[in-house]
Amino acid sequence: MQTVQVGNGLMPFANTQAMVADFLGDLCNPSTEQRFAGERRCRASNAVYERVGAEDLAIADIEDDSENAEAIYAGFAMASVEVGALTALGGLRVEHTSTETDRFQLREDEEFDPEEDVVRQTFENAYTNVLPSLHLTLQATEALQLRAAWSNTIGRPEYDDLGAFSEVEIVEEGGNLLASVNEGNPTLDPFTAMNFDLAAEYYFPNGGLASVGGFHKRIDNAIYTFSSEQRNVQDPFGQGRTFDRISRSQLRNADLGTVTGVEIAYQQPFTFLPEPFNALGLNANTTLTTSDVDVPEYEDSPARPDYSFFQQSDLVYNIIPYVQTGGFEARVAINYQGEYLEGIDGSSPLEDEYVGDRTTVDINATYQFQSVLGEPELLLQVQNITNEPEVF
Repeated sequence: MQTVQVGNGLMPFANTQAMVADFLGDLCNPSTEQRFAGERRCRASNAVYERVGAEDLAIADIEDDSENAEAIYAGFAMASVEVGALTALGGLRVEHTSTETDRFQLREDEEFDPEEDVVRQTFENAYTNVLPSLHLTLQATEALQLRAAWSNTIGRPEYDDLGAFSEVEIVEEGGNLLASVNEGNPTLDPFTAMNFDLAAEYYFPNGGLASVGGFHKRIDNAIYTFSSEQRNVQDPFGQGRTFDRISRSQLRNADLGTVTGVEIAYQQPFTFLPEPFNALGLNANTTLTTSDVDVPEYEDSPARPDYSFFQQSDLVYNIIPYVQTGGFEARVAINYQGEYLEGIDGSSPLEDEYVGDRTTVDINATYQFQSVLGEPELLLQVQNITNEPEVF
């Protein structure tokens, strides 16, 4: 970073015209003809910014740009039936999605012409999803409720990830040229999931709740990060340079994945205890899962491990004791998440990216001034108070 010192910088009303001329002259002050010609070429020879010609400007403004459009059309129908203690809720949702991404590239030509040498690449994708669902609820007793559900869901790619872009970052370390390339993927499909859920909920007379549930999910086209690495690459970006290493990353679709697990939850305000302990309470839950996913590139590769599903830990739990009295409430949340797979590296399974297990502690406290007009509230939040790092 280069800093420019300008005259009268601390005196905003002392000779402002001279200050502006000094600032623009040292920084980058293109001529009127250059501005109208669409060039950001610096007039001053000692300008801070690099002199930029029309072709360089086109590369920056055109090749790094893209236009994305997405249209979604949806309709649904729903009906419910009650038979004694059993309630059935069924529905059907139909969605049609179309996406179009335009990317602009420059054609190599001895005489550069911004109007003739710009090439438009268009990527189109369209898909229709039929998403039925059925939810059953049985009120077995006043305190016991049983639930079962079958549903189909969809998860679209992030809007920015559909862009046909290619972000390149070049650094030089110890005389070696290194580059990292992050590429968009306009052909990304949404992931679809078929979900089966069973749950039992028991409500205590004093306001508490205990529940246990099981689930199974079949997920197609899961979206994950695929990374690869190239060594000693000659002239990859048309600059005539040889790079010692180029790292590339791109979001892609996997094949079939499954997630099966059990959830257990307990909520209890201890209002039945004597004062002052009746102001205490506890929320706790845990999830245990087993999962797998097939990756197209390595489906039949004996060198690759059996992958667990992306960003899916085998064990997650939260323990949240709290106190609530008058206008004061405070909670301490102890959160644990086990190790999970973040991305796959194309060069070696040893380079696959995992996020290590992590325990964090958060504190949340509020006080409401109930006797003040408007009942204002004072809030205190502290996240990750133990400063637990996220380890990859």
